[in-house]
Amino acid sequence: MPAPGTGDLDIPEPAGKSDGTGFAGDVSITFLAKAVTYGLAFASTVIVARALGPTGRGAVAVALTLGAILVQLGSAGFISGFAYYVAGGKSTPAQAVRQALLLTIVIGGGLAIGVIALRAVAPNVVGLGWGITVLVAVGAPGILYMLLLQGILLGQGRARAYNSLDLYRAGSAVTGLLIWETFVGLSQVAAVAILIGAWWLAAALGILHLRTPKWWRPQLQQDLLGQMLRYGARVYLGTVLGLLLITLDLLLVNAYLGAKAAGLYSVSATMAEAMLLIPLVVGINLLPRVARGSGPAASAAAFRATVIVLGVACIVCAALAGPLVRLLFGDSFAPAASLFQLLAPGIFALGLAAVLSHHFAGEGYPLPAVLAAGIALALNIALDVLLLRPLGLREASIASSTAYVVFLALQSRLFVARAGGYRVLIPGWDDVRTLARLARLPGRAEMQAHSEGSHIP
Repeated sequence: MPAPGTGDLDIPEPAGKSDGTGFAGDVSITFLAKAVTYGLAFASTVIVARALGPTGRGAVAVALTLGAILVQLGSAGFISGFAYYVAGGKSTPAQAVRQALLLTIVIGGGLAIGVIALRAVAPNVVGLGWGITVLVAVGAPGILYMLLLQGILLGQGRARAYNSLDLYRAGSAVTGLLIWETFVGLSQVAAVAILIGAWWLAAALGILHLRTPKWWRPQLQQDLLGQMLRYGARVYLGTVLGLLLITLDLLLVNAYLGAKAAGLYSVSATMAEAMLLIPLVVGINLLPRVARGSGPAASAAAFRATVIVLGVACIVCAALAGPLVRLLFGDSFAPAASLFQLLAPGIFALGLAAVLSHHFAGEGYPLPAVLAAGIALALNIALDVLLLRPLGLREASIASSTAYVVFLALQSRLFVARAGGYRVLIPGWDDVRTLARLARLPGRAEMQAHSEGSHIP
């Protein structure tokens, strides 16, 4: 295996309909698309909030959150599973599309029936009227179906098509909300219907992208389904543990220190989530490449690039945290700046661990990778329970940073056992020069990278 800065790396591209833009190109496309999608989602939030006020906005937010939770609980790791098995050649895209429809009917239908039953038995738990509850029930299969189709497109290496579904969903939602508010006037039911409908429209676009003959015929592949269930169980557990690792702090802060402290900490957490977009898009594009045969050396190259980019971003944002917080949130949130600065080292570590987690997901997600998240989560909870009251709010940031660093250490140890030592994770000047070249001339730089044996595939 080549040492950093001395050899060639090659991340294999999928055959057939791959975009052919290479790893750096796919990361750039995905990052831009995610940024635009988040901006459109924020615009939707503003439109709904201005039209319906706090109460109406709250009802819409609860409805969408309920739908997202249902899909998270019901997806069972199948979304990553489709990317993994299509990329690895264990399933053809056509077979995957038909199986995705079957899963949408079975799982999505079950989720729809479940939420309606819950509303009938325990209306206070759902907290929504019947009209909105029915829309959530109709929307859950659409959300699941679009995400499954995205997984198939990701497995094919079609970054443009993969990201177009998010852009189309977010764009059609904003357009629909604006038109309805202008000519009719938004209500809670109309807003939820438009936002839910955008997921179904994006799913239809996914079908057009995949061009599968007789896609409307659901197909059961028992062997593949069994493999995906085993793989999905590990991915699902790892995802849940990772989500708790990131979000549980806020609940503990609220429980121990009250709503005001939670409000301050939520601002620092929001800024941290924005920083994690960088390793997220790297990991999304890394997973299918690992599944189709990319070795640890190529993932190490992606890791080293993330060290440089995320490291610079964390340093800059930590330095500017004070002015940014006051500008965006107001002077009353000024203490959140120091919380983010204490959290920044942990965000750096968590981002790097996320890149390695996507590598492990491309290898089938070995159990030790799942356990690493569990150990970090247990440490985070223990530190918060023991120290939040005596040390105050700053402890939450310190506890999170500590847990995230431990998570990275455990993931790194597991990775270097495959890669041949920690040296492969340390960036060199060749990595810096390659990133600079890619930043200046993305199109030409990528062609040079492949022809010259660059370390950023």
